[in-house]
Amino acid sequence: MAKSKTWVVWTTREEKLLREVHASDRPLKEMMHLFPNRTLKSVSERMNFLRLGPRKHVDRSAQNPSFRWQEICRLMQTDVELTTHEIANRISCAPSWVLALIKRARKAAETKPMYIARWRRARPGDSMCCWVEVWAWGDGPDAPKPRVPTHAEQVRFQRLRKLVREEGHVASPFEMGRLIKQAA
Repeated sequence: MAKSKTWVVWTTREEKLLREVHASDRPLKEMMHLFPNRTLKSVSERMNFLRLGPRKHVDRSAQNPSFRWQEICRLMQTDVELTTHEIANRISCAPSWVLALIKRARKAAETKPMYIARWRRARPGDSMCCWVEVWAWGDGPDAPKPRVPTHAEQVRFQRLRKLVREEGHVASPFEMGRLIKQAA
């Protein structure tokens, strides 16, 4: 049988301390040691109950960069070009987190620390997109993203490949271009 939780009444001292925590610039998780018998959820709910309003948001990424971002910087400064997934695999992190860190750094800095050197086709496990960005260290211009063929164009290419297969010979890219122009 599951043990039920007992509800602990908030004291006036705890509420006073809660107001001080709300006014501070430090994250709530750092201040949880002041409320040893409370959960993070209960503290934030009590702040809502007391109608203290939203806390001031302090962007700490410029003051205290993430250790993951420092790992990314060290990795990318070795003159390599890597995709988001490759970076994530090398520093043992989620690709979404890597991309968020890169975007945050590019937005915060006046000179971009990383740029999109080129785009390459996605491989299995890379992404749901057709193209993935390949990042390089430095402040260069971003490579333009390749255009994704429309559904009609994809169907036309499939038909042409089938036609070439049925004829029994391998078409060169020049022949494929000629066939595409004829089919259009």
